[in-house]
Amino acid sequence: MAPNEWDVYLMSIDDEDEREICRALGAAEHPEVVDAIPRFKADLEALNKFFESDLPVEVPVRSTHLAYVVYGFGDTSKEGFGNSLLLNDKLSVHIGIWNYASKDKSSNFREFRNVVEGIRKEGERGKLKGCFLFFATDNSTVET
Repeated sequence: MAPNEWDVYLMSIDDEDEREICRALGAAEHPEVVDAIPRFKADLEALNKFFESDLPVEVPVRSTHLAYVVYGFGDTSKEGFGNSLLLNDKLSVHIGIWNYASKDKSSNFREFRNVVEGIRKEGERGKLKGCFLFFATDNSTVET
């Protein structure tokens, strides 16, 4: 960003404290070149997949219904797991024990698998039909 563009951007920030924080960040020393993180290539490939078509993806203007998932509970141990999903004001609870293959996986894998399996089961029951599902996690290991 050219210096005059940066100044215009800073002046567009109404909150004075936020403007000063941005000004300080802009003045900080930054390297000219940085190394890409290992997953960068996969991220770019995913973006290419999103935009590979000449035609836009069809997205319903009005969905048939709205579903929201609240990850109210989900935990795993070496032996078992449990999760709960709130879908359209109805609570679904899944509990179980890990099979031998999953028992030896990392706790990060089991935590993520626990939630994904709960969502998958609700999809198989038809509770996610016509829904747009956005899944976010605080499990940073899943992103690597």
